[in-house]
Amino acid sequence: RYLRRRVWRTMRRAGELGDLDYVKLAVGVLLAFKDDDVGEGAARGWNGYWSFNWILHAHNPEYKASPNGTVFRTQRTRVPIPAREEAFPALWDQRPEGLMHLLAESDCRLVAEFAAKIIRANPTFLSQLEDDDLLVLLSRPYLAVAELGFELAQKRYDRDRPNLALLVGLAQCAHPPARTQAF
Repeated sequence: RYLRRRVWRTMRRAGELGDLDYVKLAVGVLLAFKDDDVGEGAARGWNGYWSFNWILHAHNPEYKASPNGTVFRTQRTRVPIPAREEAFPALWDQRPEGLMHLLAESDCRLVAEFAAKIIRANPTFLSQLEDDDLLVLLSRPYLAVAELGFELAQKRYDRDRPNLALLVGLAQCAHPPARTQAF
């Protein structure tokens, strides 16, 4: 319990100081999680993944840390959930490549959904992605990531000068509308 809390305390201090290394630390923590680790219990918030929950849900009023600091619990509130519920959103906005790293390599659906949601707040970064980056997004098994890749590919695709690699990426995408569009 001490070490779990210590990791978050170190990260929180970096975030409060505006240190961009917070994003590197958060990416490292989040990449360690797999779907089997967090499962349905984590989706409801009943788990002991201290840093995981603070990174993803720091500003969500439905997530509360238990008084003894061992678990997060979810509770329904009438308070609206903010659009950006993660810890230190300004730092994520300054280092969107950390989100791209999560989208490309995470083996956890909750982390992939988090990264896909947050990176949408940075359209300038998304417009600068290479075609290879879009292919990575299209190849991911998580629907939120594949949908993001499909949206970006639709904006970029030119019927008069088709990009065959992008077309193949769409045809193999986990998002059914992307496959339909490709065919």
